[in-house]
Amino acid sequence: MLTKLVRNLVETHPAPAVRGRQIKIKMATRGGAHPPSLTIHGNQLKSLPASYKRYLENGIREALNLVGNPVKLDFRDSENPFAGRRNELNKRQQVHRSRVVKRRKQRKKSR
Repeated sequence: MLTKLVRNLVETHPAPAVRGRQIKIKMATRGGAHPPSLTIHGNQLKSLPASYKRYLENGIREALNLVGNPVKLDFRDSENPFAGRRNELNKRQQVHRSRVVKRRKQRKKSR
């Protein structure tokens, strides 16, 4: 229910793009009861403007009839599982790459 509520809010008023990339809000879960808190998962949520966070908080408060109650939102970014890893080529890929580089050099010489 919470995920549908947050998705409806995002569809009505999408999050602004940051550095040319769209901020994606993926899902929402219940974080606690007193005060009511929600955990919102997505990517680039650290770059989310404060005004948009207030928009989400007010929209959730209005939809759940929590007028006068504080609503705490916790934003969690998803991490890149491939960060810090380098793609190493296997033997066949290395041979192919060396052939391609060699061929490019030959083409440049012939021009």
